[in-house]
Formats: sequence, C-alpha cells, structure tokens
Amino acid sequence: MPQEVKIRINSSQLEGLDKNEIAFKTKGLLYNKKGIYYLKYKEDLEGLKGVETTLKIKEDELTLIRQGQVRMIQEFVLDKQNNFDYHTPYGTLSFQVEVEELNIDVDFFQGVIDLSYQLYNGEELISKNQLNIIYKED
Repeated sequence: MPQEVKIRINSSQLEGLDKNEIAFKTKGLLYNKKGIYYLKYKEDLEGLKGVETTLKIKEDELTLIRQGQVRMIQEFVLDKQNNFDYHTPYGTLSFQVEVEELNIDVDFFQGVIDLSYQLYNGEELISKNQLNIIYKED
C-alpha cells in the first residue's frame, strides 16, 4: 500500500562559472516492491510541469524516471558512467552521467538521498550537479 510523504528537493548545478540552485517541496507516494523503494511525485518546475517523476531507490543505486512531455531514464551508480537519452518535444539529446557520491538512507517512513554527479555530452562536461532529496511520512 502506498504511503503519502512530504518531499523536499534541493538541487544545484554548476555550468562553468554559473551556478543554478533550485529548492522545492511537494507531496508524493512511496511504496516498496520486492525490497525496492519507489518515490513518485509530479514536477512543478518550469519546463517540467505535469511531468511524473519516479525515483527507484535501491541500497546503492538510484534511477530517475520521468514521463510526460519530457521522458528519460537516468541511472546513478557510484563510480560508474551511465548513458541516457533525454526525450523532449523538440528532439532527443544523449548524455552521460558520472556519479561521484551517492548516499542512500531510506525506509518506509523517512529517507535521505545525497547525490553528486557530473553530466557530459560526449567528451564535453556540461555541468557538475548536487541533489539532496528528503522525504518523510505525511
């Protein structure tokens, strides 16, 4: 049975000398299926409004799945480079992500995920990113 949770997301993105920070709160659903946690919520940020985001949370792996006007499946595994395609109404972009830090401490009532990664397009470094996700029972 899904558990309603409050979610707080803090994100920072460093592109060259430009730093972009985003913080928002939302509500979502958390459920556990075969020992894997899933956290679902709807995006409310410009460019992502109405997009459904699902975080598939394993002990040492995080997968971000977006469905809607933008679509992607982005996997985060420590010390591993993963490729993914970002589908938009204007076309598809291919990226690579290299995880530098991934800390996951979650259960059915609360959780914290800290992620630090670099985003590449081919050999070109696009941005350095940090993501902090906290959820707790509503």
